Amino acid sequence: GIFVCNHFCKPAQGLLSPVIAPKAQHNDGSLDLILVHGSGRLRLFCFFIAYQFCWHLLLPYVEYVKVKHVKVRPIGKTHNGCGVDGELILGEGQTEWQCSLLPAQGRLLGRHRSASE
Repeated sequence: GIFVCNHFCKPAQGLLSPVIAPKAQHNDGSLDLILVHGSGRLRLFCFFIAYQFCWHLLLPYVEYVKVKHVKVRPIGKTHNGCGVDGELILGEGQTEWQCSLLPAQGRLLGRHRSASE
């Protein structure tokens, strides 16, 4: 299976927290996609254990790419849905899901560093 991860910037918990997509930037105009090739619970479990130690991107079956848009197509024997960001999106006969980054559709809240000094 493929594990599709939403855009993860640096976490707010602290500098020692693991970052799933360390090259992610909020203003680079791209989505960060992590692909876990193969299938099975053991492989996905190993990915999450490696993530806790910040070496998940070193696994031979993990690929990290920056994209502008992505299409997800179910293959083989799959359920009628796709899990995205913790939510199940039902397929209802749909053959694929598409995710695109729309420029200027979101704003990062906060002040510029020089404004807080």
